Amino acid sequence: MARKKGPRKLTYQTKGNVYPRIALSGVMWLKYVDDEAEGFAPKLGDILLFIHVTSNTLDEPWDYERLGRSGYIKAELFDGYGFKPFSLEECFGDREYYFSKTERPIDRINLCREHLMTLKSRQAMRLYREHYVLAEE
Repeated sequence: MARKKGPRKLTYQTKGNVYPRIALSGVMWLKYVDDEAEGFAPKLGDILLFIHVTSNTLDEPWDYERLGRSGYIKAELFDGYGFKPFSLEECFGDREYYFSKTERPIDRINLCREHLMTLKSRQAMRLYREHYVLAEE
């Protein structure tokens, strides 16, 4: 059977990233501490920080003072509707958001908080599955 002459059927064409960018506000909240406090009202561009422990222990995730656990800090960005995952890989060059068993997670959170405050008014863009990353300037 011979193929018909003429243009091929037009398939899906991407429209690019149609989601608006969000400016980081420079305000940081601590999960299980600030979000349960009275008067918790996040604004567009606020960041919620919390820890992810890589060991298989059933520890309290809100215990930021405890030694002996290793893991990393995760962040979520408020987009006006709720907190969505925000990637810290582009914000930190050398895995500075990881903590070891010999340091308290709150110390690493405070270091990350200082660095993220310097990124105030930088833009974050939404990618797949409602994940946000720091947009290039």
